[in-house]
Amino acid sequence: NEFLAIMKNFKSQEVDTPGVIARVSKLFRGYNKLILGFNKFLPDGFKISMEDLRQQDAAYAREQEILRQQQAAMEAKAQEQHMHQQAADGAAVMNSMSAGPPGLHG
Repeated sequence: NEFLAIMKNFKSQEVDTPGVIARVSKLFRGYNKLILGFNKFLPDGFKISMEDLRQQDAAYAREQEILRQQQAAMEAKAQEQHMHQQAADGAAVMNSMSAGPPGLHG
């Protein structure tokens, strides 16, 4: 269970409080009440706010848009390469057909 692993790392001090906040917020993204309820377990001076969650959601949305754009660019490049290959294959077929049947050259 990923949550238990996060908490184990926190307890053993492998992860600091801001790190555990970030990991828990990411793990439970979209479940704001659950994330805000996690405040009960945080040390004094640390708190997750709705504004924190909004900022994280906005950053996540930007990351997802960048990934979507990169994926679209990769797909467009693959499609373009496929079209170039088809054109090259078609040109090769046309060249072989224009040469005529083998053995008829003078």
